Formats: sequence, C-alpha cells, structure tokens
Amino acid sequence: MLDFSGVDLAADPQAVRAQRQPIPTRVRFANAPGALKTPEGTVRYATGAALCRGAQGEEWPVSPNSFRDLYEPAPGTIPG
Repeated sequence: MLDFSGVDLAADPQAVRAQRQPIPTRVRFANAPGALKTPEGTVRYATGAALCRGAQGEEWPVSPNSFRDLYEPAPGTIPG
C-alpha cells in the first residue's frame, strides 16, 4: 500500500481536484438485522441499514450514518 502521509497536494501545481460521477443506486432499508452475500464475502447489517444494489445486481449494506453522509436522493425521489 502506498503511503501518502506527508504529501501536500496544495503545494503541487499539477494537482487537480476530482470526484466520482454519481451512479444511480437502488436502495431499500432493513427492517431487521441480517446479512448480505457480497463479492467480498458475507456482510452483516443492522436494522435501518441501507441495502444498496448496483448495476450488475451486486448488493452491499451501508450504515444509516454513512448513507446520510455519502448518498443523495435521486431527482424526483423524496429523502427519508
């Protein structure tokens, strides 16, 4: 793994700011604790977790706090 501690991109004239393009993701919220099989193995989740489904049908859980921080409602949907 690369060590980027001590790297100051603000001082690098060739550094640019970038972000991922948003990809619509289908989401349902868990009514009870459970587990999902992911490519990385079985992942447990708690009640209230966002259960996300990708374009190829892959699924992954996201904790409620992380979901609120990382995801935005798609246009035409209601948050909550």
